[in-house]
Amino acid sequence: MKNIRYEKTKITGIRRDTSTGIYYANKKYGGGRVFGGSLETTDLKTAEKKLHLRLAQLAEEQPEPPSALATEAAELTLGQLVELYLTRLKGGGYGKVDSKTIEKQEGQLKKPIRLIWSKVPELVAAKKNNFNALRPRDVAYDDLIAWRKYFTTPKATDEDYDEDQAPGCGYSADYFNKTVSILRRLFKLAIELGSIREKSSPVERLKPEPDQREEYKLPTAEKFAEILAYNDQGCHNWSSRHTRDLIEAVSWTGLRRGEARALKVEYVDLKAGVIRLPAKICKGCLGKKRGRNIPILPDARALFERLVRDAAQDGSIFYFNKTNDAGKFWLRAACKRAGWTEKFTLHSVRHYFATRCIEAGIPIPTVADWLGHNDKGKLLLTVYHHICQEHSLEIAKSLTGWKIEKATNIVPLKVA
Repeated sequence: MKNIRYEKTKITGIRRDTSTGIYYANKKYGGGRVFGGSLETTDLKTAEKKLHLRLAQLAEEQPEPPSALATEAAELTLGQLVELYLTRLKGGGYGKVDSKTIEKQEGQLKKPIRLIWSKVPELVAAKKNNFNALRPRDVAYDDLIAWRKYFTTPKATDEDYDEDQAPGCGYSADYFNKTVSILRRLFKLAIELGSIREKSSPVERLKPEPDQREEYKLPTAEKFAEILAYNDQGCHNWSSRHTRDLIEAVSWTGLRRGEARALKVEYVDLKAGVIRLPAKICKGCLGKKRGRNIPILPDARALFERLVRDAAQDGSIFYFNKTNDAGKFWLRAACKRAGWTEKFTLHSVRHYFATRCIEAGIPIPTVADWLGHNDKGKLLLTVYHHICQEHSLEIAKSLTGWKIEKATNIVPLKVA
């Protein structure tokens, strides 16, 4: 009788050496791949685990040929990915996103990405300036560097333009960083769909552009009172009175324009002395909104009592006249009458509120929470560094023997 060295087992792909009891992997198993060899164990369960581990390693070394679906995904262009991304965004694939956020992202994909891309000299020379026609794997890191340089380089008409370099678009570093975040999501979708086989895209290597913000030039409390007094000088009508109330209310609360537009009587709790903003009217991105509470400061109570009493029938606190663009023209005239020549908008009033809070000694994290920042004050420290530094120096003057001789009191914010 012929001696049989190997015998089959109940586990497909494993055989046993009858003389030693050691298990071996079949030489042809797993799609015809040849690997074989001893599994170095006499325990069948252990041999099965080792076989599966070998198959997994083999799959990484010798991947399956691409399917028709993978081939189709590999041929997707950036233009097609943009449409897929927007479809997913509008369909709730990234959580609940409001219409304004969708509109803003559509604009970013259109102008700062696709339009500016088409004008980058290096990309034009390489015939890679048609963003929509490019495949994700066609975009190299150097292409992104050229795009960033053209994006942030000043225009020929800008004051800080250097004649030794080619002019660019002159957009801010902050705008570039926000645009890159959209591009990064687009390439993550490309990886998900298989358009890029690598686990990361060249966009991930782009570091944020240093944001060199200019110090906000804001009026003093006395000068702001002069601006608000514009109506008292006989330059007012029904619409301008509402505008003045809006601007003064923002100076007490730091409300964003959209939040002020959506503010209702039901959100103003006069008894508790707090404005409770729901998440749905607060600023947010990709469904990550959160509500917040803003205290009604003592000197602002009379104003909000009147605003609640005189609110519109639908509960709206403020009146927005499209022709006045949320106080744009009123503020311009009021600033001119008060002798304030620096740029001052409704959003500037929000910065005015933050400035007064910091100067009054209110802790940075608290001010950040009132403003709706989620970074515990990091942005405030960047934007208002000079103010925070001055405030710190004032506190330091009273520090002797590692004790504060006189506590810094939080004083009411005065505007009139």
